[in-house]
Amino acid sequence: MRPRTLLILFLAVAGLASFVWFIERDLPGSEERAEQARKVLSFDLDRVVELSYTRGGEQVVLVRDAAAENPSWNLTAPMKARADSAAVERLIGALAELEKERTFVDGDPSELGLAPPRADLSFEAGGATGRLLVGGEIPAADSMIVATAETGPFHVVAKSLWDELDRDAGDWRSRDVFPGERDKIARLILQRGDERLILARRGDDFFVESPLVDRADEGTVSRFLDALVGLEVGDFVDGVEEPLAATYGLAPAAASLEVITADGMAWHLDLGLAAGGPEGDEEGIYARAGGQIYILADSLGEDLARPLEEWRSLAWSTLQVYEIDRLEISDAAGTVVLEREGADWRRDGGRVEYSPVSDLLYAIVGTKAEALDAGEQGGDPLLTATLNTGEQEQILRLFAPTADRHPATVSGRSTVLWLGGDRVRAIVAKLAAVRAAEVLAEDPAEDGPEVEPEPAAASE
Repeated sequence: MRPRTLLILFLAVAGLASFVWFIERDLPGSEERAEQARKVLSFDLDRVVELSYTRGGEQVVLVRDAAAENPSWNLTAPMKARADSAAVERLIGALAELEKERTFVDGDPSELGLAPPRADLSFEAGGATGRLLVGGEIPAADSMIVATAETGPFHVVAKSLWDELDRDAGDWRSRDVFPGERDKIARLILQRGDERLILARRGDDFFVESPLVDRADEGTVSRFLDALVGLEVGDFVDGVEEPLAATYGLAPAAASLEVITADGMAWHLDLGLAAGGPEGDEEGIYARAGGQIYILADSLGEDLARPLEEWRSLAWSTLQVYEIDRLEISDAAGTVVLEREGADWRRDGGRVEYSPVSDLLYAIVGTKAEALDAGEQGGDPLLTATLNTGEQEQILRLFAPTADRHPATVSGRSTVLWLGGDRVRAIVAKLAAVRAAEVLAEDPAEDGPEVEPEPAAASE
């Protein structure tokens, strides 16, 4: 055979092999095909958008919330509520993993528990629909009968799927009380009787906006937000008419909370009486949100009853030591300028030890007030400290004491902080240590490029 003919045949075979590979590259292998053949249903879990089933004459409808960033489900029948997304995902997973133990074509649907079925389930996934009829259990076995149509074929499968279906419709409701995300909370309005507290986020921090304007205590707000997003329903109270809500202390509510998020969601929670009444042994408190009454194990009552003073920040500075790159501090002895340079600090240009500067910064930013007053502080300060991060500057001022407590202020805050005399004396002592710190010798590498010595002249 001529070489040219051989080359043509080789190219034809290679082209045919490439065509076959292109056609079959996405087709499942033999093992995958065998696994797919064992499945009762075939669908993409991530594309399921609606699932409904009828059990005991009651229809349950679960619909995916397409607007949510994470997979989220709603119960739309026989009641409207947020669904327990984890439970819905488990049901979908059980459907997807349902495997045939045995299949037969002949059979009487009524004898197999399929006329009527124990449950009639349908779903929509990616534009396609599917159906599953759940029949009776097989005696003395962990199996049951299912079919995708009344006339069969009929499949014997593990009955574990029934564990996901055999629940009251109300049990599909989510037990998470707050529907939003912690980091998106922008505003909190807490009402208890005639007292109202408004907290609003400004950047990364929260401020009290009513009944006065002041910086909120970071730890107090953080603990409250953790408690809020961690609230869970202890039990649902169904079938309560509005006039009966007064029985639970919800008409009017003993206390209420309104939450507004950065993406515009407004959510309202009413808190009522202790569950079981004054002498009841049932723990928790009655609450209502979205028209649903339930019992909360954690009431938030302690936080809602917290005095205003405890919501306001006692911290003199909101900065952290590692954030501060420059500190200028002035008192009767003069002005000291400290600037961070890598791992070192410079005092008025000269390099000094890190420890005394660090001790001074920790003493300043770690100082908390013993009490707060609204208003401005007059007179000349005894000490002024300007903290600079490169992006933010805070000016702290300390004034003459009254009964061993120093009034102090911080820029951007119209509040007088009363600092204990012991804390002020500690700051003064650490400032003196910084002033007394010895100037260190400069690292030769910082003085300039190293100069190589000239080679010695060769002897004649």
